[in-house]
Amino acid sequence: MLALDRRRALEPVALDEPEADRLLEGMPNDDKIASWHLVAPDGRHWSGGDAFAPLAEALGHPGARRALEPLRPLLRVGYRLVAGNRNVWGKLISDDAKRRADARIEAARAPIPS
Repeated sequence: MLALDRRRALEPVALDEPEADRLLEGMPNDDKIASWHLVAPDGRHWSGGDAFAPLAEALGHPGARRALEPLRPLLRVGYRLVAGNRNVWGKLISDDAKRRADARIEAARAPIPS
């Protein structure tokens, strides 16, 4: 998703960082580590398959919520299938792709040059 974030609207935060605890305050740890989460500047948050529509909006697609809303049950199931098999997917991703992803995360976390 960071590759699509040309406006730098997203800020990746690892779930084991104190910032994640602040952003997801009150969320049980088991729920926190079971999924990915999108947190809006106003504090609203979405998790797993429910986060795809607001993510698309954050990436500059304003009609995404209306288009994706009917697909929410499918997105939830799809996300659970992917997330429930992370160990399988992780083996299919090359070390080079993992290095590129790590570099993209670092770049997204870097301050925007003025």
